[in-house]
Amino acid sequence: MRAILYKGPLEIFLEDVQKPQPSHNEVLVKVKLAGICGSDVHYIKGKFNYSKVPIIPGHEGAGIVEAVGEHVKRLKKGDRVVINYVLSCGECYYCRIGRDNLCDKIRLIGFDLDGTWAEYTLVPERNLLKLPSNISFEYGAISGCALVTPFHAVKMSGLFPGESVAVIGLGGVGINAIPIVRMLGASKIIGIDTDPMKLDVAEKYGADLVIGSSEDMIDKVKEETNGGVDVCFEFVGSLDTIVKAIKITRKGGRVVLVGLTPDYIQINVPELLFNEKRILTSIDHTMKDLDELLVLMERGDLTFQYSISNIIKIEDVPHIIEKKIEGRYGGFRTLIKL
Repeated sequence: MRAILYKGPLEIFLEDVQKPQPSHNEVLVKVKLAGICGSDVHYIKGKFNYSKVPIIPGHEGAGIVEAVGEHVKRLKKGDRVVINYVLSCGECYYCRIGRDNLCDKIRLIGFDLDGTWAEYTLVPERNLLKLPSNISFEYGAISGCALVTPFHAVKMSGLFPGESVAVIGLGGVGINAIPIVRMLGASKIIGIDTDPMKLDVAEKYGADLVIGSSEDMIDKVKEETNGGVDVCFEFVGSLDTIVKAIKITRKGGRVVLVGLTPDYIQINVPELLFNEKRILTSIDHTMKDLDELLVLMERGDLTFQYSISNIIKIEDVPHIIEKKIEGRYGGFRTLIKL
């Protein structure tokens, strides 16, 4: 089969590799579409380390069951499926309380095991959800990260109807927080980014106000919200935007950090302590999150019609990754058609 192989920082190649075969509880999925996430780009740059090298990257994907192992009971050849890249043990304390994204033995498809940037991929049966018939493979593919990551983050925030929200970073993941918080009844939604195109889409998704990441952004948000927002989501992973997120959050509000960063930050503790501001973090998602999201999408309660920017061929991946690393390729989610 054809697959993208990562062999070291900035070294990715399209190669012919052995097609895997399922055994035991494994399912062989014929990947129809796979997503290119910002976190994939971070790892390819060497900002974070893969668990094994070489590796087939890619953690978003949807496809069709091609073959099943002898212990597979729930799925059969031909089923349409979404891949949940978070592999949990199902037995540890965190799995037992439904926080399987914090599993003590967690492994991630595309980071610890071969991923979705290939014509076929192996996935444990418990990590595949059936894709409803009225959801396309395109939106099924991005549901596994680009959509469910902000969905989990919003759940972590404990957002109440009527609360105000700011979303900093309207890229392939952050943009999707806008329709989610709108569905949950946020009173005022503010989208913040440097890209005018992303601000336009945020407005289409229901943002009440959009602001460029300018020097006076903090004053603008405070003026529009009478002192700050109740909840601020930070999807960039920049020290500068994390500090700004804290500043634009009102007394008693919550800051939710979602963007990946390897950096440390110095925090103004008095600003948090005397104002009872809370910093929360959100990583990946749970199986329950993905299941709930697919139900909402199937019912039409959530739609993400502006979230896919481009669909490319697998042979174009190395070139597109190079452009992304150089900052010459923007937009939201790019999908690989396999």
